[in-house]
Amino acid sequence: MALVKNQTFLIELDPSQSGELLSLLRAGKTLLEEKNNAIPIPENSPKILTPEKTYELLGITGPTGTEWDKKGLLKPHFMGKRKFYLLDEIIESLKNQKVQRKVRRNKPQIPKN
Repeated sequence: MALVKNQTFLIELDPSQSGELLSLLRAGKTLLEEKNNAIPIPENSPKILTPEKTYELLGITGPTGTEWDKKGLLKPHFMGKRKFYLLDEIIESLKNQKVQRKVRRNKPQIPKN
């Protein structure tokens, strides 16, 4: 049997066949969902976050995240070329860091007449 990828087929069905096709598709969907849920994940396993989710969680942008990696504020892990972070390490890093904020002092605006 040849595997066909990325092709569109037009199939004519009479109404009695469409119900059977829908039930087959639903059964296939159910099997896929069961397969995806079959891998148990222990509760104490480390939570892995993508860089995008990590930056969203921290409220920072990608370039800022890269800067924090270089400064050692975040500890990235790699699997091949894929970068990820561990949630527990992010929380621990935030606990250990001193937060420094720049205070901008705005000059009072004088209204123009």
